[in-house]
Amino acid sequence: FDGDLSVLENEDIGTVLGLSYKLFTQSQKIGRIDFADEKILVRNVALGRIGIGIGNPTSLAKFAREQGLENHIRVIAPPVERTPLFTDFSKKPGHEDLARRFSTALEAFKETPAFREIMKRHGLK
Repeated sequence: FDGDLSVLENEDIGTVLGLSYKLFTQSQKIGRIDFADEKILVRNVALGRIGIGIGNPTSLAKFAREQGLENHIRVIAPPVERTPLFTDFSKKPGHEDLARRFSTALEAFKETPAFREIMKRHGLK
């Protein structure tokens, strides 16, 4: 894959159910097959049931290692999907301390050169 989405026309791409990807709003000619989670997605790509899967490369590598499939998948560059990854928390009762600690850590991280580099790399301000 060289970044030209037209080579993926009429192909199905594996994804995780419930996640949104910009790729599928841009092209109606690329199919989407949803899997319950990244572990199942990895297994289906590794076993050749589907050619391409989209997910967090770190997570996909972890699940591939856990299943002994790390030699059956590879991360392609450039990536097929470039949607930013966002994490959030619900305000479920009983988890206020975790949410507070996460918020404090995130505020501190936003002041670091590493955060500024991430923002710059993705063209964000």
